[in-house]
Amino acid sequence: MIDKDSAEWWNKNKRTEDEFCEVDVPVKLLDLSVEKAEKYDAIIVDEGQDFKPEWFEFLEGLLKDPDEARFVVFFDEKQDVFKTQFLRN
Repeated sequence: MIDKDSAEWWNKNKRTEDEFCEVDVPVKLLDLSVEKAEKYDAIIVDEGQDFKPEWFEFLEGLLKDPDEARFVVFFDEKQDVFKTQFLRN
């Protein structure tokens, strides 16, 4: 999705890997227009324990019909290495 919006963005962001994955990519993803993005009948998330709540909100916006679509999240609370608090909220 980021490639379709601005392919050159990846080369302009050269911070540490942790900063890039934890800050840069999520912020850029949330900057993308959900209205312009491709829509899906189903979304499956693996490693859901590593997701932040706002990421799920963004993904929900990618569903074609929220009332009929499927949104499945697989997670393992014992693998919550980033301590996202997702499982505690």
